[in-house]
Amino acid sequence: MKKVFVALACAALCGCTAYPKKVRTVKTQLAMGVDEAAPVEYRAESLDGKNALLALQEQGRLWQLQGFWRKSAECYRKAMNFCDKESSGAVVSVGNTLRHSLASTYGNDLGLQYPIVPFEQMMLHTLDAFNALALSEWDNFGVNVRNIEAWRNGATEQMARDVKDLTSKLGDKSDLLTSSKYSSAVNNANCVVYGLKRSTDNIYALYLSALYHEIIGDYSNALIAWNDIEQIRPGLGSVKRGIDHSNGKAMEPGMGEVVMFFEEGFIPQKRNKRFEYGGLFTTIVSDMPYYSVFDCQPYVEGGPIVASEDGHGVAMTTPLCDLAGLAVKAHQERLGGIMARQYARTSIKAITRGIFSGLALAGAYCAANNIRDDKGYLQNILLIVGIVGSIGTSIMAISTEHADLRSWLLLPRQIQIARFPMKAGNHRLKLETCDLSEEVDVEVKPGRITVVHCTAVPNVMKAFSVCTDKIK
Repeated sequence: MKKVFVALACAALCGCTAYPKKVRTVKTQLAMGVDEAAPVEYRAESLDGKNALLALQEQGRLWQLQGFWRKSAECYRKAMNFCDKESSGAVVSVGNTLRHSLASTYGNDLGLQYPIVPFEQMMLHTLDAFNALALSEWDNFGVNVRNIEAWRNGATEQMARDVKDLTSKLGDKSDLLTSSKYSSAVNNANCVVYGLKRSTDNIYALYLSALYHEIIGDYSNALIAWNDIEQIRPGLGSVKRGIDHSNGKAMEPGMGEVVMFFEEGFIPQKRNKRFEYGGLFTTIVSDMPYYSVFDCQPYVEGGPIVASEDGHGVAMTTPLCDLAGLAVKAHQERLGGIMARQYARTSIKAITRGIFSGLALAGAYCAANNIRDDKGYLQNILLIVGIVGSIGTSIMAISTEHADLRSWLLLPRQIQIARFPMKAGNHRLKLETCDLSEEVDVEVKPGRITVVHCTAVPNVMKAFSVCTDKIK
C-alpha cells in the first residue's frame, strides 16, 4: 500500500508538470546556434516511461531542425513502432484511457501514459516523409504518405465512436467544468479553427499526399487530395497548379517544377486554468488545460521565404497551414475524455472529504450529547480522524491538481508553400527570411518535380533539395 501511495504521489506532484519548461530549455539552447560537433540533444524524458512517445517525437524533431535527417528518422521510426505496439495497428480510443486511470483518479492526468493523438501522428509521418526525401529513401516516402492517409481515415471514424462511448458510460456530467470563464477561454481559442471539421484536416499532410500521387502518375488519387484541400482552403495558387497538372496539363518543354515547403516557428503550448469552489475545508479544485487566444493569433513572424538566384527573385512562399488551429481542434476532440476524468477525480475527492467531515460531525454530536464509551475514546477518535482527514484531503486535492499540459511542442507553427516552374538544370538558390538565410543546390529535370524543404526557428535555418525523378 505504501508503494502505491508513493507512486501516486510522484505521478501527481512530480510527473510532467514542468514539461513545457523542459522544452523551453531546449529551444533556448537551439537559439544559441547549431554546432554539428556538439548538437543540442533532448534529454528531458525517459524512453521507457509514460512519456516515451512524446520523448521520441521531440527528439526526432530536434534532430531534424539541426539537419541530422538519419538520426531524426531513427527516432520517428521508434515512435511509430511504439504506436503500433500500443494500438495493435488501430487508432487508439480517447475514451479507453478511462480504464487505465488509477493515478489520474487520485492525482491528475499526468499519471497517465502520453496518449496517441491522431493529429500528431499525421505530423509524425509527414515530417518523416521529408526525412525519407532527404535520405533518398523513396519507398519510405511512399509508406509515410499511405500512413498519413490511413490515420486521417481511421481517426475520423474513431472520433465518432469516442463521443458515443463517453456519452454511454458517463452521460452529461461536466457541469462543474462548464463555467463561463472556461467556456470563454475555449471559445476564444476556437476562433482560430473556424471552418475546420477535424484536426486531421491537415492541409500540410494532404498537400504532401497529393504531391506524391501526382509524382508517381496516380492522377485520380492526386485529384481527390487536391480537391480535399480546395474544400478546406480554397483559392491556393500552388494547389491550382497541382490540379492542372493532374488534369493533364503538361509542363513546358525544357522546364520542371519546384515545390518549396517552409516550416516556421514553434507551435503554441497549452495553459492551465484553475477553478475553486467551496470553503476552507470543502474546497473543490479543478485545473483544465486550454489554448490561449493570444497564443493562437495569426502568425506573422519571420516568413515568407524569398528564393533568389544570382540576385534575381525567383519565388516567394505564401501561408499554407497554421498548425495552431489544428492543435486547438485536436484538444477539442480530446476534451470530452479530459472532462470526464476531471469529473470522476473531483467527485471521488469530494466524497472522500465528505466521509471525513461526517466523522468529525459524528464526534461533535457525540461530545454534545455525552455519547461516549467507558474511557471516552470514541468521540475523540471521531473528531481527530474526521478533522485531520478532512483537512488532509483538502490539502491533497489542491496540491495534486494540475492540468495535463503535455503536447508535441517542437512542431512548427506555420507552413508556407511555393510552387513555380524552373528551367531544367542545376541551380543555386538563396533562401531568405527577414532575419535568416540559407543556400541550397537545386537540380531540376524536364517534366519532373523537385522538392525544396526548409525549416526555420530562432537563429537556425536548414534546407535541402531533391529531384523526385526516381520515385516510381
